[in-house]
Amino acid sequence: MKISQKGLYALQAMMVLTRRNTQGAIRIRDIAYEENLPEKFLELILLELKNARIVESVRGAKGGYQLRRSPSEIRLSEIIRLIDGPLAPFGDADVRSSLTGRPTGREPSPLCCQCWLKARAMTKRDFFVSALFVFLLGALAGAQSSIRVGAFPNITHPQAMVGKNNGWFEKAMGPQVKIDWKSFNAGPSAIEALFAGAIDMTYIGPNPAISGYVRSNGEALRIVAGATSGGAALVVRSDSGIQKPEDFHGKKVGSPQMGNTQDVALRAWLKAHGMKTTDKGGDVQVIPLANPDQLTLFLKKELDGAWAPEPWATRLIKEGNGRLFLDERTLWPNGQFITAHLIVRTQFLKEHPDLVKNWIRAHVELTDWINGHLPEAKKLLNQQIAKETGKALPDSVLDEAFGRLQATYDPLRGSLMNAAKSAFDAGFLGREMPDLSSLYDLSLLNQVLAEKGKKAIQ
Repeated sequence: MKISQKGLYALQAMMVLTRRNTQGAIRIRDIAYEENLPEKFLELILLELKNARIVESVRGAKGGYQLRRSPSEIRLSEIIRLIDGPLAPFGDADVRSSLTGRPTGREPSPLCCQCWLKARAMTKRDFFVSALFVFLLGALAGAQSSIRVGAFPNITHPQAMVGKNNGWFEKAMGPQVKIDWKSFNAGPSAIEALFAGAIDMTYIGPNPAISGYVRSNGEALRIVAGATSGGAALVVRSDSGIQKPEDFHGKKVGSPQMGNTQDVALRAWLKAHGMKTTDKGGDVQVIPLANPDQLTLFLKKELDGAWAPEPWATRLIKEGNGRLFLDERTLWPNGQFITAHLIVRTQFLKEHPDLVKNWIRAHVELTDWINGHLPEAKKLLNQQIAKETGKALPDSVLDEAFGRLQATYDPLRGSLMNAAKSAFDAGFLGREMPDLSSLYDLSLLNQVLAEKGKKAIQ
């Protein structure tokens, strides 16, 4: 099969973007000038490449086109099939024969853009000397990368739940990246998996992330984006006799897990209202309990209240004879506090920044889609929860619970720092307040936001 003129133009354009991959977006006129291509025709080709998620456009004065994925992850056959349709032999016969040293009628090696760029710079003599080297590079580039991602089957991880359900991340990362999802029910178990190198990134609450960072002396992980704000509340049993903060004296109050995000929030709130827990010499008994067990004890009247994440706060209200005592959003500026964010294993971030950036880009796009399509997003989210837990949430629970949270890519750094101070005061972070100055790495997030004309996050 002979590559069409349009296919050759597409390859030439991709070579420019590969060659200048570290320089940001390249204007169409510059691509056309470097390769002597018709500018108007090039616009249509780049639009096709953009729709196929091979390249992306950047708006503004410094706008243009750039690669959406790493050059080593883009196969030339992918480009040719997009422009010219299915093919058996690969590309121009003379070029393919020179590169592979094989007759033109045979199936080619899976050459990538990086390999093709190097090949074009060679002399005719160099082609034959380097044939085997290029073949091996192409084979390696065609190999599938893998990324292992953790998440909880919960509405506070909406990007993960919606993305798993509709294949958003698989489409965004491309066919050369295999996504291996791992499901967790608690933050500490996800942190242990990250420590063990069993996952590369995970959606997780702030306090487990802080604890993991401190335990590893700041080495194991980095926060790279936010996921949700809000979505936690203090619920009391309707017949508990609790009407005001001081009524909690002598009561039993549940939290999901010792030292987790809601547990720390509960202890900080009690302290702010002059109360101490029994382990600190006070009379308020804080009982770490799994969320389903909290609901059971509400029904048995053996638990007076609970600080719970959604949808459990709503379930305690609707199924456990509970009453909303405090929406945690009322305690924070603008009603925003971080409930979940995206963390990445530091070593993986250093070794695969392109993969992480592509994931963050898809995460940002999906966050915007969720907030703009809430009815559909909630439906997909609930489908995934049902798939993983065996039971969907009732629509009334889903609507009320989701009404107390918002998907966001902003990690809301200030709220996490306040939560860290509360965790330290509660005795969960050692004898000295840890240095969290390197906990965040928002460089890739801000690169994505700049490409999309959005404001950077500090």
